[in-house]
Amino acid sequence: MYNGMKLILAYLTIVLLFQHSEQLRNLLNTDFHECVKCVCHATTGCYQRTNCANYSMSYQYWQKAEHPTLSDSDPNNHRSYNKFINAYLKYYISDSEQLENLLNTDLHTCIKCLCHARTGCYRRRNCASYSISEAYWKKAGYPSLPGDNPNSSQSYNRCMQDENCIVNTIVGYTRNFNNLDCNCDGKYDCQDMLKLHLFGEQCGSRMDNDQVRRFNNCASTNHLASMVSNELCQVEAQ
Repeated sequence: MYNGMKLILAYLTIVLLFQHSEQLRNLLNTDFHECVKCVCHATTGCYQRTNCANYSMSYQYWQKAEHPTLSDSDPNNHRSYNKFINAYLKYYISDSEQLENLLNTDLHTCIKCLCHARTGCYRRRNCASYSISEAYWKKAGYPSLPGDNPNSSQSYNRCMQDENCIVNTIVGYTRNFNNLDCNCDGKYDCQDMLKLHLFGEQCGSRMDNDQVRRFNNCASTNHLASMVSNELCQVEAQ
């Protein structure tokens, strides 16, 4: 079982870099790709392949994956590994330019009330200052502005000054928990996202009454369901 998982993770290098080499097989959007998503979640606790690569792609790992290289590289040269890493970074830097526009969507509305419940105001930058650490941002998948290196702390700081990037960060973070029903009401909605934002996997915890009141005040004017119960909930992680 362990060796099988190592083999699957080895092929992750191919999944990440197929666009950068004529010699690499396209495995995206295949059954194997779906398998690797779950393997990465098991390895790192989140669904971002960026995090999986950061934790598990050493030089020795790359060698055991049979030296996947760019078309103009010598697979027996240590520089090929460096090119692999640079291509990997380039892939995700360019991917950051495709940051999803979540402004003026239902998710944006949810985040407005989530942040109001957390901080008592409606400014997402304040919400970011109080509740989005760099570790939180990384777990959200390093959402970055166009041209920024997602592995740089400066990218985190710039993201926390941008409304859409903040919304993407909160949405990305909460998605890591596979739609946990944090209040045991049989559905996943903005209330669950709020509790995931506050407590992570321990989202069945009881919220502060002021946070519940602020959320409900915001929900009532934004066509969101109000939070009826603030009781402890036994959440089963998925």
